Amino acid sequence: MNPDQIKEKIRLAEEAVADMKDSTLKRTAFETVLSKLLGDSDIGVSRAPSLRKREQRRSAPKSTRPKPISEKTSSIKLDVGQLKALKEFYDCQVPEGTEGAVFALVAYLHEKLGTKKFHEADVLKLYQHLLPLKPVKKPPAMSASDIKRAMLWLVAPSRKKQWLERAENEMFQISSQGLLHISYGPETKRS
Repeated sequence: MNPDQIKEKIRLAEEAVADMKDSTLKRTAFETVLSKLLGDSDIGVSRAPSLRKREQRRSAPKSTRPKPISEKTSSIKLDVGQLKALKEFYDCQVPEGTEGAVFALVAYLHEKLGTKKFHEADVLKLYQHLLPLKPVKKPPAMSASDIKRAMLWLVAPSRKKQWLERAENEMFQISSQGLLHISYGPETKRS
């Protein structure tokens, strides 16, 4: 590329960013536009640091990218009848709070689907199916981490509600106390 062509591309880039007020943004935009006009050829034009980082991430091989902490997926598939049963079951449970909602979904897995061992992705899948069904008592907003936290809380031996226990491979199962809670409902205060 000859010097006259480079000067013309610089002039075009300047015109493209002429109306911008913020000088930092204007400089970054100018560098980006000029870089594109020059065909990304490296002729001494410094590139914006954020643009360089973004390009490095895009060009990095996928195997070197960090993976999410948990890549668990649920294999649960519900038909129309099971979806109706999920809503009815949840409405009968009338759970309180995140832990109660998680346990109601876990109880459905155990009682209605016959799933004895499960993980947070299974509960999250049921929760995502439950929301559009509009149960009588709307479940609290929950993410996968909220569900995991609630499940760990329900496992803790120091809690009165130790309704879950850990199984192998980061799976959970319902404890004997949990089975009693499903069968007989919430504990009542005796006077």
